[in-house]
Amino acid sequence: MEFDIYGKYQDVALVITDDLLIYDRDSALKLIKDVKQGVNCHKFIISKACVAEDFFSTSSAYTIEVLQNFVNLRIRIAIVGDYSVYHDNGFIKIINSANTGDRIYFTDTIEDAVKKLEIDEKY
Repeated sequence: MEFDIYGKYQDVALVITDDLLIYDRDSALKLIKDVKQGVNCHKFIISKACVAEDFFSTSSAYTIEVLQNFVNLRIRIAIVGDYSVYHDNGFIKIINSANTGDRIYFTDTIEDAVKKLEIDEKY
């Protein structure tokens, strides 16, 4: 796993890997630990390709749990990819809700992810 650093304060880590990083609760926690140890950032960007496909379905038991872990641990994350392929109303609601907050974002581009992560936190 490698990192590129972005942001006006150089505090946003882009995780560069072809590996599957999020496939259950524990893998998400490992990702958080690895990024914090690797570059000491609490804001990071990953590719949608690094997330198990079943994460993008509300029938997946761990989706909400993983997202809640990011919030609880005060991690700000953007998952970059094409979300137009998803038609699960529950997941679309999750995307819309997350994108109006200040912790988790589902974006189309790295540039958009950096902009969202640079915005000051609400708490």
